[in-house]
This record gives sequence, C-alpha cells and structure tokens, in this order.
Amino acid sequence: MANLKYDIVEDNYSPHISALCKLSILFGMDSFSYAVVDNQQKIQAYQHYTLERDANGELDWAGFLATLHSPREMLTRNYRSVRAVVASPVFTLVPAQWYRVEEKLTYLQHLTTPSAQTIVQADVIPGYPMNAVYEIPNAAQAWLSNLQPEAEFVHCVSALAPLLRSRLETPHNVAAYFGPNRVFIFYFHEGQLVFCNSFSYQTARDALYFLLLVFDQFRLGTEYTPLWIMGHYTEQGELHRQIKRYIKSLQYVPLPAGFRSGTKLNAIPEHFYVDLVAGI
Repeated sequence: MANLKYDIVEDNYSPHISALCKLSILFGMDSFSYAVVDNQQKIQAYQHYTLERDANGELDWAGFLATLHSPREMLTRNYRSVRAVVASPVFTLVPAQWYRVEEKLTYLQHLTTPSAQTIVQADVIPGYPMNAVYEIPNAAQAWLSNLQPEAEFVHCVSALAPLLRSRLETPHNVAAYFGPNRVFIFYFHEGQLVFCNSFSYQTARDALYFLLLVFDQFRLGTEYTPLWIMGHYTEQGELHRQIKRYIKSLQYVPLPAGFRSGTKLNAIPEHFYVDLVAGI
C-alpha cells in the first residue's frame, strides 16, 4: 500500500519549460519520490509517496509502479536529463584500482545472495577513488527504462557522499541518512570517506546504538563531532529525542549550493528531499 504524503507544483511552473529542466527520481528505503528542477536550479515540482512492506518485509515495486498513474504525465515529459537515485541497502564500495566491471556480481556475492528480482549496477562516486556496486529492483529498472529510456541510475551513496563533503567544516564528521527502519551512516575524516554502511533498526534506541557504535569505533567525541542529518527525520519524533541526549552537535544537510526551493516547497525541511536534489 502507498500513501501520497506530498504533492507540490509551484504556481509559476509550466510544462513548456520541461526541456530545460532536470528530473530526479528516488527509489527510496520505504518511499518513492521525484523532483523537477528548472534551469535556474529552482525545484518546481515535488511528489513523495510512503510505501508499506508486505508480510515478508519486501517492497512490491512492480505492484506500486503499475498503479502510479497521477504523476505519469509529469514523469514522461522530455527533460534535459533524468536520473534515479536508488537507496538500496544491498551495496558495497570497491576501491577503483581493484574494480573490474565483469566482477560486479562477485563483489555482492561476498555479502549476500543477490535476488533474482534485481539487477546489479555500479557507478563511480564523484571525487572518490571508489565504485558503489548495488542492487536495483528489476521492476524499477524496467518501469523507468520504459518511461525514460535515457535515464541513469545512481546509488544514494554516490549522490550523497560528494554533497556531504562539500559541507564539511571540521576534520571529523558523521552523517546519517534516515528511512523509517533503516539508516545509512557515513564517517568522514579530513574530507575522505572512511566508513559507510546501512543498518536496519526497529526502535529509536536501535538507531542510536548504531550511531554510537560508529562514534566509538573511530573514537569520536559526541560533544563536538557533528552529526549531519538527512531523510525523513523530525524533531518531534522519538528518534530525535534519543539522539540529542547523547550527540550534541546536530546539523541538517541543506540543498547543494545554488539550488533553491519554491514558495510552496519551503514549508518542508530541505533535509527531507536533499537526496533527490543530490542525484541531479
């Protein structure tokens, strides 16, 4: 089951400028969303669905995408470029000097048995000497290729790591990209990505445990090491109440330099949709 949480189109947006715009799509941890950004780097449209998992804990991408009718006209227009961010928890980072394209499947097989319902993709992380290797649901790949044959896929780590590095102001930084029951955690030292992994959690205390584990592993002070936050994280939730008790420097990741939201979208915190904009 899917729930449409946000559906925003700015008043001054016209379909006639689509050829000048960029479309970014997110196949999220438990969500689907898209954003249209014009040639002035203003976000003109944003739509976000929350998805529920089935009894086996799986997302039915094929079922959801088959019923996705209302934004179809928006998604099928002729855009300057189309990219899809995939927040797949099944991923690994391979140093560039060791990466071989013909070994993509092998890299993931060291972690898990890749699903028959997925394909294996890899992309270079801009600014870092490493490749992200990850799964894409077959249904997502087939659906988007049908709508936008020239679309490119990128893993969320490949999109977010360069954005995070551009915002770092201190030698040690931790970042967390939150979904409802999963968090991607990054650790940067002097701008270099030292650690990145994703963790499944059921309670706020579970998520806090994984964060503190990274702080402890790298001997980082919770009083002064910044924690950069992205995703659907609110200060009204139990997650925030738990985290702020132990980690004192909380910062929200803003939009990339030069990008801006419209009048309607300003009502939503930027860290909610920065993953989409980072994918452009």
